[in-house]
Amino acid sequence: HAIPEQLQRLDPVLVTDVVRQDQCSATFAIATWQVERLSDKGIMNPDGLFRVFGHGQGDAGIKSWSVVLKVFSQPNHTIEPDNLWYWKREVDAVQSDMFATLPSAIGAPRFYGATPQPGSVLLWMEHVTDAVIGPWQLEHCVLAAHQLGRFNAAYLQRNELPMASWVELKNFSAVSS
Repeated sequence: HAIPEQLQRLDPVLVTDVVRQDQCSATFAIATWQVERLSDKGIMNPDGLFRVFGHGQGDAGIKSWSVVLKVFSQPNHTIEPDNLWYWKREVDAVQSDMFATLPSAIGAPRFYGATPQPGSVLLWMEHVTDAVIGPWQLEHCVLAAHQLGRFNAAYLQRNELPMASWVELKNFSAVSS
């Protein structure tokens, strides 16, 4: 798949703002950058996961940088926020404060902003890489399952879910279609 044209023409001011957040530097200067597809296998957003990366000049000299860009396209038909297949659920979730109260062993990528575009939203976030080189062994899967259980239990025990229509999921009709 070719990189969508809208991503080939990203506003350099926007990319610079995102990269400065990622680098924690208000003066970081981008020297080069490019876009590559990370995946085209998503269910909700099959052709919308990219890595924007390059080099730039920071206080410590030239440095590599990398951020993730998710493109959420608005469907041609209306899907209400309480529907499981609502197109902006992830955008709404990261813009809420629900990730500020995650259990200590669970973390979320840093969120750098959501950029509305005609018919879509660009979601910018930290590029997180796996510390394990190669395929996961059984112990890695067990640890991940344990941490996911802790995450789910946190909301059962003490954390309140945000009061928003995109959390309630009243309408599951699109699941069976």
